Amino acid sequence: MNKVKALLELSRIDHGLMVVIAIIAGVISSSGIKALTSTRTLIACIAGLLVEIGVFTFNDVFNVEEDRINSPQRPIPSGEITVKEAAVYGSMALVLAVAVSLLAGLESLAIILLAIIVGMLYNAKIKKYGIYGNLCVALSTAFPFIYGAVVALRSFWAVPIRCWMFFAMAFLATWSREIIKGIVDVEGDRRVGIKTLPIVLGEKASAKIALIIMLSAIVLSLVAIPFVLNQVNYVFIVFIADILLLYSVFSTLQNPTRQTASRAKNMALIGMSVGLAAFIAGSV
Repeated sequence: MNKVKALLELSRIDHGLMVVIAIIAGVISSSGIKALTSTRTLIACIAGLLVEIGVFTFNDVFNVEEDRINSPQRPIPSGEITVKEAAVYGSMALVLAVAVSLLAGLESLAIILLAIIVGMLYNAKIKKYGIYGNLCVALSTAFPFIYGAVVALRSFWAVPIRCWMFFAMAFLATWSREIIKGIVDVEGDRRVGIKTLPIVLGEKASAKIALIIMLSAIVLSLVAIPFVLNQVNYVFIVFIADILLLYSVFSTLQNPTRQTASRAKNMALIGMSVGLAAFIAGSV
């Protein structure tokens, strides 16, 4: 039972749930709520969840040394799971993701392969280059919106502009959150040579950049109002999301310490979750 619990922790199921909801948001915002009954939607959700499990598991495999400092309670540094066990588990998830995605067509397979490539490049190499690593994470987080739309419409070119706006908002909000997360991980990242913005520019300057990026996401959430189908639902919920996201970066800017940034990144995750709800509510 402890092993199963450790594997679930490696998988970061909370993030997996957000991936599934983002795919559903992409489906609904492009094709309506009736598209949720399609087998293709179920296939997309399973494939997306498997990619999340595989990529996040390999994140722990590649990050063992950082985690020994930043997160010693994680399954691998704590000894609950070996590196080999985690690698096998992650590999199985990625192989299954590719196999399942084929059932939804070549468009689905192409996006799943792209998501795997970006995620694994981040884990193996790009994370060490700070800002480029942040961009990879932001891109991976925003992928599910387009993936859901493409699977539902069976075409990349038919994706409506509101889906691209949701994609851009998710990208910007995640990018900002990743910079804040870098403040939390400064000690471990510095020891292993990862050049994040907080290490290169300092915590205060990084918090300012995170604020600018988050403000861009919030402005875009307002620009998107005319393009959503249910503006009343969308405005009400996205306002709550924007307040949470803005608070997360402002609190970090006022006090850019590890403890404040840790709370802020969790707050930003809640804000992004509420934002997901806004995307769905605005599409029905």
